[in-house]
Amino acid sequence: MENIFYRQMMEESPIGYAYQKIICDAEGTPYDYEYIEVNASYELLTGMKASDIIGKKATEVLPFITEQEIRLIECFADVALNGGRKAFDHFSEHTNHWHKIDVYSMEKFFFVTFVTDTGRQYTTGEETNATINYQDHLTKLQEELERLDDEKYVPLTLMMVDVNGLKLSIDAFGPAAGEAILTRVETILKRECRAEDVVSRIESDEFILLLTKADAVHAEKIVSRINLAIAKEKINNLVLSVSIGFAVKQSQKDDLNDVFNRAEDEMYRHSIYEGAKMKRRAIDVILDTLFERSRREMMHSRNVSSYSVGIATRLGFSEQEIKQIRLTGLMHDIGKIGIDASILNKDHDLENDDWKKIKQHPEIGYKILNSVSELSEISSIVLEHHEKWDGSGYPKRLKGDQISVQARIISVADAYAAMTSDRPFMKTLTALEATNEIKRCAGTQFDPHIADIFIKMIQEENNL
Repeated sequence: MENIFYRQMMEESPIGYAYQKIICDAEGTPYDYEYIEVNASYELLTGMKASDIIGKKATEVLPFITEQEIRLIECFADVALNGGRKAFDHFSEHTNHWHKIDVYSMEKFFFVTFVTDTGRQYTTGEETNATINYQDHLTKLQEELERLDDEKYVPLTLMMVDVNGLKLSIDAFGPAAGEAILTRVETILKRECRAEDVVSRIESDEFILLLTKADAVHAEKIVSRINLAIAKEKINNLVLSVSIGFAVKQSQKDDLNDVFNRAEDEMYRHSIYEGAKMKRRAIDVILDTLFERSRREMMHSRNVSSYSVGIATRLGFSEQEIKQIRLTGLMHDIGKIGIDASILNKDHDLENDDWKKIKQHPEIGYKILNSVSELSEISSIVLEHHEKWDGSGYPKRLKGDQISVQARIISVADAYAAMTSDRPFMKTLTALEATNEIKRCAGTQFDPHIADIFIKMIQEENNL
């Protein structure tokens, strides 16, 4: 853990990361595990703070130990003591969400877990005691592999298909959109394959296709047909996208595990490029969709961007930093795409439940933007833009200099833009009234230095 680059990469990764150690009794039987290191994304996904869990056992920090947790300990212990790697979907009763967990061991007794949110929530009647949600799919797939492990089916093409940007779509438009995308993709895969071919979903966003008597030439044709069909599909204005890799078992002597690994490697190579490209397009679509749903949000975001640039300029920000703050101002409320339009456009006072939903938008925005590597810095600012100088803000209750200076700038600009805009259920304030309110809240809600700079800027612009 001493490599600086490695540490920074783990700390800033959008994927939850935890470095842990299996604990065994005197007879060598594993019974618990200890948290050694976690990143910010792990805290966000699990709801557990590093300060509360580092150096402690899982049984000490979890509110209650369920059958699922016992299974997890057994799973982690198997990897930590015997090596290898496991990946599965796990329902957390503590967060009420499904997480995808990838676990492997670099050294005996120690293991690393990577955690991502699948976007799924528990629904009534759903089995929550199955650690591996797609185990049935894997069992059926194994049966098919055993059936097709015959000379008469070679060449056998194994094709891996990954749905690009699925989590981003779920974060933006909800779990229903994610299921709609997966259903549409699965329908296309089955339509473009032959009746005797096998199409199986193996993870939250991945499929395996088994094409019998299919060489590389045939597989290439299938890939082209799938990509063409997928590109014609849209859900919530998002063009669907998949990354595909395949490998061919040429004879009965070929190791199917090797074929699988080659197909998976090729799929991931495509995913690095295609997935990133799709996510960048998706961000534009999400922002456009939000602004189409609410003109008020569009005007507000433009004003916040403009005011933020003014503050940053007076603080001596570089040209690149000013570009970043301009873009952050435009995107600071992108998480509101996950809020129902009827709430955003209400022309009367919001109810408590409405406010609870609206207060989720910094975290939704963080998840959306953090999925695109070049927007990761912006995502952290968006997450913090409703934190307050005195620590009473949300979602992490950061205080003072714990809040990034960019987020403190957005906070002031956001508040002023809101107070001086047309709000049907609140009085629109004049520039003088709004700056007086900013001044009143300096040192509590706002960074007093930034508030002072902003007030002087507005006074100059309005001859106050």
